[in-house]
Amino acid sequence: MITKLRLRFMAMAMFISVCGAFAQDASPVPTEDAATVLSIFSDAYTNLEGTDFNPNWGQATQVEVSDVLTYTGLNYQGTQFANQNVSAYTYLHVDYYVTASTGLNFFLIGGGETPVALDVSTVGEWVSVEIP
Repeated sequence: MITKLRLRFMAMAMFISVCGAFAQDASPVPTEDAATVLSIFSDAYTNLEGTDFNPNWGQATQVEVSDVLTYTGLNYQGTQFANQNVSAYTYLHVDYYVTASTGLNFFLIGGGETPVALDVSTVGEWVSVEIP
């Protein structure tokens, strides 16, 4: 069961950590050139303005926005931002941290839904994936 989800994310480099109350190592520092990144939420890049991290889609999730996005009581959660042309990007990079979870599914929405099941078997350390 996912009880809390922390997010720092950028399209091209998206950071997701699934966590409870614990002390974790800092998330990986992105190294991509800022000119090649479309950032949604990051302290390393300029973020896309007007992003709604808690659109009212009927979810029960509680959202806290600080240096990370913290989602508590996660049943599902969306992030809504202005339509972007991402055709020049080759992947979405995701770093996430799990303390306890039975599953974490990530959906790319636009022209249909593309579900990606993130592997939650590694506990207590950051995991990186690139989604084409």
